[in-house]
Amino acid sequence: MESNTTNSSEISSQKRQDKNTKYETQCRTVSSFLYKNIASRYMTAIYTGVPIQNVCRYIDLLKKQNSICIVRIDKCQISGEMVEFLSTNPDNFPKCNQLKLF
Repeated sequence: MESNTTNSSEISSQKRQDKNTKYETQCRTVSSFLYKNIASRYMTAIYTGVPIQNVCRYIDLLKKQNSICIVRIDKCQISGEMVEFLSTNPDNFPKCNQLKLF
């Protein structure tokens, strides 16, 4: 009986680890895509194959880390709606104008 209990706990532990690895891979995919491209959330989901709900979650995580910025607000090429175009490339981040205030 103990071996069955041990095996089931090992299996559930492995499933959690696989799930975490999947999410980490998806997050890296989204971040990498937005480093190379300026795109909306929906465009990112379509081009990377990562579900839109996960794309939104990863973008939120990247915002908390200050690793992503809004480059512009424009019409999405897929949905036709006005949306945020995002980038993780520091070259696309807005330049700080605070030094010009003084």
